[in-house]
Amino acid sequence: MYHQARRYHACEHAMLNLLTKNQEINLENLKNDSIYEAECGNVYAGMILFLVLELSCLIVNVVNIGLLKAFVILLITVILLFINIFNPYNPFKLLQKPTIEQPSDKEYLLVIELVKNW
Repeated sequence: MYHQARRYHACEHAMLNLLTKNQEINLENLKNDSIYEAECGNVYAGMILFLVLELSCLIVNVVNIGLLKAFVILLITVILLFINIFNPYNPFKLLQKPTIEQPSDKEYLLVIELVKNW
């Protein structure tokens, strides 16, 4: 059951990629599209975790580096994370690996049927 959920999650990503590109929804297009999605919850969770870890390190070391430097480092990090959301090679996409796997034709066809009925 766990593997099936991972395959459907990957189908959802491929379908979202097709819908955002305004391509025709068919089996071949789904199979050729990426199963990694930049707007997956895992990507955002990883970015927030990274930000919280950096913030906690800055809070602990604020005495050593100074308040202004800590604020500038945090501001630069937030700006870089925001820019990274639009990066097609976002390294946080790798956080999706444990929650998706390559779907079979059966899962793709079911997702196509669900979208057409929707």
